[in-house]
Amino acid sequence: MFKGTRANIRVLKSFLVRDLIAQFGRHNIGFLWAILEPMILCAGVATIWHMAKPPFYHGVPIVAFVVTGYMPLTLFRHMTGPSARLFRRNVGLLVHRQLGLLDIFFSRMVLEFAGSTMAFALIYLTLYSAGGAEFIYDYRLVVWGWLLMAWLCLGIAACIAAATELSESVGHFIQPIQYLSIPLSPTFYMVQWLPSSAQDILYWNPLTHPYEMIRAGFFGPSVHAMYDPIVTVVAGLILLAIGIPGITAVRERLHDA
Repeated sequence: MFKGTRANIRVLKSFLVRDLIAQFGRHNIGFLWAILEPMILCAGVATIWHMAKPPFYHGVPIVAFVVTGYMPLTLFRHMTGPSARLFRRNVGLLVHRQLGLLDIFFSRMVLEFAGSTMAFALIYLTLYSAGGAEFIYDYRLVVWGWLLMAWLCLGIAACIAAATELSESVGHFIQPIQYLSIPLSPTFYMVQWLPSSAQDILYWNPLTHPYEMIRAGFFGPSVHAMYDPIVTVVAGLILLAIGIPGITAVRERLHDA
């Protein structure tokens, strides 16, 4: 059992190193780019909002509010986007019998999650040092909200990874879905600010609750966050129950392609 676990960990490490080199090159800045890219994009969006809006937005610092919305969106995009046709791009690795599609999938998910997480932490520390954000009110809520978002993204990514191997046309819908996730989730607003009818609808959107938890942890009593993590947990379970078997079922299809 332990030998198998150690072997799986070695495989995961090997895939992580390979993905880093393949995606970012062998230079040091290449490895850093996994963190710098989301930081630069988030900084650009936050700067635009800072210039267009007053310093405080519904009682919270505008830049910190944008960061707490844009970084979960970045995690969503970075975990779901690369999963499209992921196995087709790595089909050559399947000549090794000990390697499976799940190894490829989870190594890429770990890489994207780690890069986005480090970017989020560095952006917050920079903002806090510059006086653009206050000390986090409840870091546990922030961590659990972030992990909850990653859990949901993992389920969505698994479904995308399987579906894009089974149908060429599915890949064309990935970017539209990512763009639609912006207005359909509280990226730049909070649920409380909306009419009660819209709040009832957003309650059943599993993307809603990680955002609200992260902001509740960041701003504390300054905001009235509305969240129920069970909705997102169940949604992630359902998606993984669909996506993981779908991934394991496409290996023969890849060999036949």
